[in-house]
Amino acid sequence: MFVNKEKITEMQSLLDSLNGRVKNQNIELARLKESNEELTQELDDSRNNLKALAEQLNFLTETFKQINSEFRSELSDTKLFLSKAKKDLVNDLSVEFSTEMQARTKSLTEDLDSFKELKTKIDAMSEDSSNMKSEIAKFINIAQTVKKGDFDLSKYAKTLDEGNQEKLELLRKVDSLERFIAKQRRNNPR
Repeated sequence: MFVNKEKITEMQSLLDSLNGRVKNQNIELARLKESNEELTQELDDSRNNLKALAEQLNFLTETFKQINSEFRSELSDTKLFLSKAKKDLVNDLSVEFSTEMQARTKSLTEDLDSFKELKTKIDAMSEDSSNMKSEIAKFINIAQTVKKGDFDLSKYAKTLDEGNQEKLELLRKVDSLERFIAKQRRNNPR
């Protein structure tokens, strides 16, 4: 009977062990089931997000197509406007250039007339200058005939300079004597 009891105990222990394993397996299965449900939920969320992204992408694609079409239309309009503006600008510049050239031509004609008048005046001045040359030649002739002694004042000027130099030297000496006397008076008080 012991053998049976031992076997029963051993079986009981084996059953307890198996029950523990089954419980652990059940717990593990519950966790796997829960994890599977979470993954399924995440997959559903991801599918929903992908659908939303696909819808947004379709919307953006359509918007881009519309913007592209509008841009092409605006670009075409801009090209037409630039072409017209270029033609208008060329016409305006041609008219302005023509007007400016006429004004410059008129100004040059007036300047040419002024130069002709100035040339006439210069010719008259040249003639007057020739007359003055002959008058100056007469004065030079008269100046050469006047004696040099009549204008020789340099000796008198030299004498005056020497007198002024001597006067300055005497004034310096008087000044230095006055300083010397003042110094002596300070050194020898009475």
